[in-house]
Amino acid sequence: MKTIFNFIKKNRNIILLIISFVFLTMLILGMTYAYFDLKTGGETESTMNIGGAEISATYAYSNSINITDALPGNDIIAYKDITLTYKNTSSEEYKVYLKTVIDYSTFTNTENDGVLYYDIYSGTDHSTLVQDKIIFPTKTNGKAILKEISIPANSTGTLNYRINFYFPESNKLQNPDGQLVLNASISVENDNSLKYTPTLLKKLDLMYQYESGTNGLEQDDTTNKNIRYVGASPKNYLKFNNEIWRIIGVFNNITTIDELELGKEKKELLVKIVRNESLGNYSWDTTDSTINNGDGINEWSQADLMYELNCDGSSNSIYCRDETKDGYLSDITSGTVYWYDNKNNSKVGKYDYSKNIKISAINQIANVEWNLGGTSSGTSSSASALSSYTQERGTTHVSNPADGVTRTNTWDGKIGLMYPSDYGYASTNKACRNQMNSSTNNEYNCKYDNWLFTGLWEWTFSPYYNNTTNTRSIYSDGRVYVSGARNGHAVRPALFLKSDVVISGGTGTESDPYVID
Repeated sequence: MKTIFNFIKKNRNIILLIISFVFLTMLILGMTYAYFDLKTGGETESTMNIGGAEISATYAYSNSINITDALPGNDIIAYKDITLTYKNTSSEEYKVYLKTVIDYSTFTNTENDGVLYYDIYSGTDHSTLVQDKIIFPTKTNGKAILKEISIPANSTGTLNYRINFYFPESNKLQNPDGQLVLNASISVENDNSLKYTPTLLKKLDLMYQYESGTNGLEQDDTTNKNIRYVGASPKNYLKFNNEIWRIIGVFNNITTIDELELGKEKKELLVKIVRNESLGNYSWDTTDSTINNGDGINEWSQADLMYELNCDGSSNSIYCRDETKDGYLSDITSGTVYWYDNKNNSKVGKYDYSKNIKISAINQIANVEWNLGGTSSGTSSSASALSSYTQERGTTHVSNPADGVTRTNTWDGKIGLMYPSDYGYASTNKACRNQMNSSTNNEYNCKYDNWLFTGLWEWTFSPYYNNTTNTRSIYSDGRVYVSGARNGHAVRPALFLKSDVVISGGTGTESDPYVID
């Protein structure tokens, strides 16, 4: 004992050094370990009834999953089994999806810095991969974690899924991820029933999540990352105002103005649509004969077409006027049809009131802030879809206008026209998107694989910033260029639907368009 004591006393410093080294080693190794308490919430069977379909989900696992000293790597740290049983007595196919319900989470991971990952397998033996490894949405309620699950018409059956959880090595300190808690459950939802998908907006959002690229829905490269319909014949037909319109896309950060709350503004996600057929060939503006020699102005807030399309109660608001009223409200000069020609002070022809917008439809239109930035028809760099989108939201206008008209950056209203960028992004042809006014051999390729191309010489919403009378238009050959505001071109109204507009049926095809209530 004395010998040992003397040894320890004599070699104390060495022993302390060894102990410190061992402790430090354990500390370093411990950085790759973490403790998780993954509780999946209540495990009771959930049943939902959708028309003739009865779908139940059984969560076949314990109420709590505790993972202690989870070592980061490729191994599964926990799993969750889900059994779907269904009985569909209707002649309609239903599609459901699995989503997360987050009750509580201390996870700080985002989609760019994931901590917990998952994949999903199907089959009785869970051998078929249906969702490859992806970040588990620990902070987002209602996040769909499985693509559409088809419930066939007139069928009964059982579907089995296993959700595997992973704690991957991040090559950085992972001790802060220890002691993390997640209380969550997986629920079954429906994406195409009115009962469970009440809005058109939600319908399109789900379709983009699950069918991106297959149904003509793509995300653009703008700062707002809008979702657009592209290609020659996407499924974007919509019955609105008891006639056929087309869905341009889902647009982020649209400023809406509440007419009932003293102009209160907020940013919203809204669906933009355009009339499938033209109302006819009309002037963008003719204005007073003493301004620009009667050739019109390219300021939308004062343009004839703005007044004619929108319902401000004035005599000029013919698009909203009761069809029983009479009056000669358009004219024909040299084969070109105009709403009204101030230059010649003439009215020839009768406006077709049957094409008017109805009160029920007007009540579904959002009052929004439209951008009036001037755009250029110039070079490829300034005539691309992306540059046009940026210019449309800019403040550039004609400098020192000789007509004395004040140009504005925005306009608050309901009914406008498509933007040049809308037309460019509707094409799958990158050459078109990069140079919508190309004068090369493939000058006209914007008209190919572009559902917005009609073959008509058609107005767009944006002014040309290099003069006082020209606005951007779509030529009959497919390119985007400029035209004098007084000229008569096809008019297809465009608008944003209110976010709560309800879809009641349809699949979006030409023969079976979406129907909204």
